[in-house]
Order: sequence, then structure tokens, then C-alpha cells
Amino acid sequence: MGILSNLDLLSVGMTIAGIGILGFVVYFNNTKSITNKTFLLFALITIVWSVANYAYYQVESVTLAFWLIRFVIFLGVWHAFSFFQLARVFPKSEFKFSDNYKWILLPIVAITSIINLTPLVFKRAVEVSPSGGIAEIENGLAIVLFGTVIMALIISGVVVLIRKSIKATGVEKSQFGFVALGTFFTFVLIVTFNFILPSFFDNSKFIPLSALFIFPFVLFTSYAILKHKLFDIKVVATATLAFVLSIVTFLEVIFSKGFDQI
Repeated sequence: MGILSNLDLLSVGMTIAGIGILGFVVYFNNTKSITNKTFLLFALITIVWSVANYAYYQVESVTLAFWLIRFVIFLGVWHAFSFFQLARVFPKSEFKFSDNYKWILLPIVAITSIINLTPLVFKRAVEVSPSGGIAEIENGLAIVLFGTVIMALIISGVVVLIRKSIKATGVEKSQFGFVALGTFFTFVLIVTFNFILPSFFDNSKFIPLSALFIFPFVLFTSYAILKHKLFDIKVVATATLAFVLSIVTFLEVIFSKGFDQI
């Protein structure tokens, strides 16, 4: 594997570093804000989900790959839930959750995510590709539950954002505009590279790069949260340094692997 073939790892690594830093910058800008806390949660889940999703396409062990794909959909439920919660609380500093939210929605999300780790959703690997990866998986009946919960959370989150955007005025109107822009770019990228290309052109090589597709939403939303707020120069400097060090580390890994195998 040469340097060029490692560029996907570099791009995912840079994106993950960026998402993590943005998440913590937003959080430390106001650690008491429910919006900032939820944004950090969304960022962290995005990072772990992205790493698991990338690793699923890289490992050679069918058993490990099978458990990784289960872990990916386990995280997928919490990823959708954190998006929905972010839509609910944005851009407020304080928010009171209803009893239905605490005692009905949360248990449904938790139970669904746990079921995703069992054969009720993915039973077994039916076919293995020539490269050693999983080509086909036998689904269980609970795949319907997984799909329903995911779609319900995402669609509900988008609807909530649209309704809030329509009612918003002043600064909040501008904030919702940035969130909408980020959501649009992320939606277009995911539909294009994770659905259209794999489904109609038999090209799934971009799926491991899913972190890149979510980055526009994270970037624009973080800007919307921080818009019109005074930045702490120490926080910005630390975040910039952390990002640069992350990129340098990834470059060292990429080029060391590349030159070793030339």
C-alpha cells in the first residue's frame, strides 16, 4: 500500500481531528449550555462512528468486520438521537426535557441500539468478497425497527429545525440559516456518495469516508453556535495547535507506511 492509497486515511483523520476540536471549542465556550453539551456529544459520537465505519472496510477478518458493522449501526442510533436532541435544544442555553422524552424516547433509543448488536438485526455474513470483506449480510426482522427509529429521529430533527427557523428572528434567524446550509451540504454528500453511487453505479469506495460528509454540518453548526460570541484567544490558540499536531501525526503515519512499502 503506497502513499496515495493512504490518502483516504489522512482525509478521515483530518476530518475527525477537525470535528473533535470544533466540538470541544464549542463546549468550552460555554460549558453550562445544553446546546453546547449536546453539540459535543454529537461530535464525539460522530468521531467514534466514523472510526468504526472506516475500520469496517479495512479489516481482513470477517468475524471482526461483522462485529464492526454491528457496532456501526449501534452507534448509528445514538448518532441520529444526538442530532435530534441538538435540533430540539438549539440554540438555547437551558432546556427542560419532557417526561415522554426521558421515559419513552430514551428507552426506545437505548433498546434499539442494544438490539442492533444481536442477530435480530444482522444474522450472519452470507457472502465474502474476493478481497476478504463482507459482500452480503442476512438481515433479521428487527432491521425494520432500526430503520424506523433512525428515520423517525432524523426526519423529526429536520422538521424541528425547519419550524424553529420559520419562527426565528434576528440573530437566531441567522444561526438557523447556517445550520440549514450545513445540513444541506451534508445531505447532498451522503445521498450522492453513500446511496446513489453504491446503489446505481456499484461504487462503494467512498462509504468509509463518511466523516467527510458530516463535516459540513459540524462546521456550519459550530459557527452558528459561536456566532456573535467573544472567543477566548487561549482556547482558539490551543485548538489550532491541537489540530496542527493531529495533522502532523497523521502525516507521519501516512508517509512512514508509504515509504516503507515502496
